[in-house]
Amino acid sequence: MAELTGTQPARRAGPVPRPLRALLVLLAPLLAGYVVAAIANPGGSLLPWNPPMADLDVYLLAGRTLTEGGDIYALDGFPFIYPPIAAVVAAGLALPPLLLVRLVWTAASVVALVAIVHRAGLRTWRLSMISTAVIIFCTPVSQSLALGQVSIFLCAWIVLDLMPGPGVLRRRFLPQGWLVGLGAAIKLTPAIFTPHLFLTGRRRAAVVSVITFVVVGVLSLVLLPAQSISFWGGLAGGDTGLGDSIVYYDNQSIMGSSLRWIGLGTAAKVVGLGLSALVGVLGLVVAVRWHRLGEEALAVCLVGFTGLLASPVSWSHHFVWVVPLAIVLWRRRRHLGRALQVVGWLLVAWLVLAPYRKLPGGEWIELSYTPAQDLLDTGTVLLGLALLVTAVLRTKDGGRSGR
Repeated sequence: MAELTGTQPARRAGPVPRPLRALLVLLAPLLAGYVVAAIANPGGSLLPWNPPMADLDVYLLAGRTLTEGGDIYALDGFPFIYPPIAAVVAAGLALPPLLLVRLVWTAASVVALVAIVHRAGLRTWRLSMISTAVIIFCTPVSQSLALGQVSIFLCAWIVLDLMPGPGVLRRRFLPQGWLVGLGAAIKLTPAIFTPHLFLTGRRRAAVVSVITFVVVGVLSLVLLPAQSISFWGGLAGGDTGLGDSIVYYDNQSIMGSSLRWIGLGTAAKVVGLGLSALVGVLGLVVAVRWHRLGEEALAVCLVGFTGLLASPVSWSHHFVWVVPLAIVLWRRRRHLGRALQVVGWLLVAWLVLAPYRKLPGGEWIELSYTPAQDLLDTGTVLLGLALLVTAVLRTKDGGRSGR
C-alpha cells in the first residue's frame, strides 16, 4: 500500500539508549546540585561558581599535609577527625586543580544521592524530580553539598550494600558487607551495621565487613604507622579530635544534647555515653524485629538513625538518612501503621526544615541556652527516640497494617 500511495511507512522510534536515559535522569539533579553547593551557605557565589566547601577543603588540606610530611591531626583551622586512610585518599584528590575537584566531587555526590533514591524504589522522571527536590529542600543534603561533605557517600554505600531494591550494584561483584567495612574504615559511624548483619543471621556479610575494616586499617598502619597509633590511641581514650566544639548546637547526637543540658564536665559525658549505649542496643533490637517481618529497608534506615544518635558527634548534615527513610515511609505506608507513620514523618519534617539551626551558636554560647532553647535543640534526639520506641511497639502486633 505504501508503494501505491507514494507514502513511506511511519517508523517507530527505538528505545532510548541506557546512557542517554541516565543522563536525562541526572540532568536536573546535577544542575540543582551545582546551584545549591554555591549558594546554600554564606560566602559562595554562583557566577563565577565558587562554593565555600569547608569540609572538602579540610580533606584536601589533610591530603596535602600528608604528602608534605606534616601531621594531619595538627592542621590550622578546622581539625581532621577521620582515620588516617582517609588522608591517603585525600592526597590523591589534592593533586588536580581545586575547581575540578569541587566540580567532580559535587557531581559524584549528586549521583550517590540519585542512587539512594533509586534503590529506595523510584525510577525515570520521578527519580529525577524527587532527587532534585531533595537537593533543593532537604537541609542535610543541601548542607552536605555546600560543605563538600562525605555523608552522602557513606549513606549511599550502606544503602547499596544492604537495602533491597533496584539500582546499581544489584549484581554483586564483591560480597555483601564490604561497603559497610569500607565506610567504617573511612568514618567509624557505619560500623553499627556490622552487628546488625550478625544479629539478622547474615554472618558471612558481617565477617566480610570486619575483614574489610581490618584490611584497610592494617594498610593504614603500614603506610602511616605513627599517625595511625595517634588516631586510634586517642580515640580509645575518648578523644574525638573536636575538643569542646562537640557542644555546638549543630551536633544533634545524644552526647551533644547531654553536654548542652548538663555542661562540659565528666558527669555529662558519662550520662551521654550511657544513654548512647542504651539507644544503640534499642536501635539494633528494633531493626532486627523489622528485618524478621520482611521490612529490611526500614530496618536499615532505623540502624542508620541509631548510629547517628549514638555517635558522639552527628552534625546536622550527617542526617542524610532522612532521604531513604522518607521514601520507605511513603512506599510502605499501608504496612507500617499509623503511629509509626506519624512519628516518622514528624522526624522527616524536622530534619528537612532544621529549625534548630536558627539558634545562636559558637563560642560555647550553647551552654547558656534557656530551657526552651535547649528543648528546641534536642528535637532531633527526642523525635529519633520516639521513632525507635514507636517502631519497637509496632512490632508487638506483628507489624500488621491498619493501626
